[in-house]
Amino acid sequence: MKVVETPKKTIVLSGSDDTTARIWDFATGKSLQKLKGHTGYVQSIESFEGFVITGSVDGNIKLWDQNSGKLKKTLSGHLKVIWQLRIHEGKIFSASDDQTIRVWDPKTGDCLKTLEGHGGPVSCLAFFDKYLLSGSWDHSIRAWNIESLFREDDKEKDVKCEFALVEHQDDIQALYVRENTLFSAGADGKLKEWNLK
Repeated sequence: MKVVETPKKTIVLSGSDDTTARIWDFATGKSLQKLKGHTGYVQSIESFEGFVITGSVDGNIKLWDQNSGKLKKTLSGHLKVIWQLRIHEGKIFSASDDQTIRVWDPKTGDCLKTLEGHGGPVSCLAFFDKYLLSGSWDHSIRAWNIESLFREDDKEKDVKCEFALVEHQDDIQALYVRENTLFSAGADGKLKEWNLK
């Protein structure tokens, strides 16, 4: 679920196991749009420049017009469940059960990079400074230097994992960054705090 402020109203975005997503009017609770097109439940949902972006168990990402509810693009490439979507600096980042992270251009629908290195499904993403942080069922958090993605002269450079944090004894389930601190929650029942500076 995500709450989005628009010039006219506040809306709420939700994804469901009935394979649809909905746009709701926050003030009235009324359903404004029902987004139908996925073949698996909608696991993650985001908003970006007038679009609703959904990630599904069917492995696809879909971009919908926020006002009309019409499907505009389908981004295909992941082989399994998309666990989480994140928007950063105008790019879509997707974490998948296929053990990869993909970076997408929402304007063209092109996959710009595929990041590989985790030994299990990638479940969650966060950002800090020049790093994309990814949490996985392989019990690790990886830090990827993504600076090159946002420089025209460096776009062809590989995005490399610069370091890994390995302290959890089970799947990483959530990441949250506040100022210079990363918080990670694992299926081992532990919440860990990391100083990123």
